Amino acid sequence: MFLGLEGFKRLIFNFLNFCIPSQYSLVQENNINGKFDEKFVLTHKGNLVGAISLCGITYSNFNKEEVATQFLYRTQALNELIDGVTLRIVAKRRDIKTQTIYNKDGVSKYAKKIVNAYEKNKEFYITTYYLIIETKSVNIKGLLEKWKAKMTTDKYKNNDEE
Repeated sequence: MFLGLEGFKRLIFNFLNFCIPSQYSLVQENNINGKFDEKFVLTHKGNLVGAISLCGITYSNFNKEEVATQFLYRTQALNELIDGVTLRIVAKRRDIKTQTIYNKDGVSKYAKKIVNAYEKNKEFYITTYYLIIETKSVNIKGLLEKWKAKMTTDKYKNNDEE
């Protein structure tokens, strides 16, 4: 026999092992390496990723000066971003079924019927926006070191000028 008994056993074992699907742990299936804090996680590449729910304000009741002020705040916030950071916005839409029955005193029964017919079993939707903050392909350690060097360099320049 060319393979021998041990070689034949090894061949059968390898064939059976090949037929069995590989099982991966959750660590191998996702890109998450660990938790950084309550809102941020570290990936296997060393990037930092976080998600924050966005709550906005309505501009319908603002006058021109307030709209300009809010635009200035938004522009300043976007200009303060570090070079190695990417922002993404994710919208999640959910449906809400209402089962409320309008039963206010002092309103005519006809108005109650109309409101109840309109609101009963209607589907309403709510959209929630999330801001995904992630570092670019740069390792987070390198990004933080670069940011630290930039801040300390600016601090030293200001001390020399005074």
